[in-house]
Amino acid sequence: MKIYCLPKELRVELRKLHGELYKGDGIETARQIIKDLNNPAMIITVGDIVTYNLLNAGLVPNISFVDNKTKRGATTAEVLNGTRHPHFKIITVENPSGTITEELINET
Repeated sequence: MKIYCLPKELRVELRKLHGELYKGDGIETARQIIKDLNNPAMIITVGDIVTYNLLNAGLVPNISFVDNKTKRGATTAEVLNGTRHPHFKIITVENPSGTITEELINET
């Protein structure tokens, strides 16, 4: 199976701020983000907490990437259940940290 890994020289680039930084956390911050997005064509969330907060604020992402972890530890049952939505098709793949596998690409 082919595995894609971000080259080390690009990791520095991804650490830089691209766009606006929203301080705070939780539903109020998510509501401000939704307001500022102004009805975008597509929303993709990466991470359990981001997905959880946007869903709780009323925005259903088109695609969500979650791994049932927060800050490298297991997420709570509340967040785990809160990242689910009836419109989501759940796809489970093995994908090592910091990589994108061919299996994941083929499933999306």
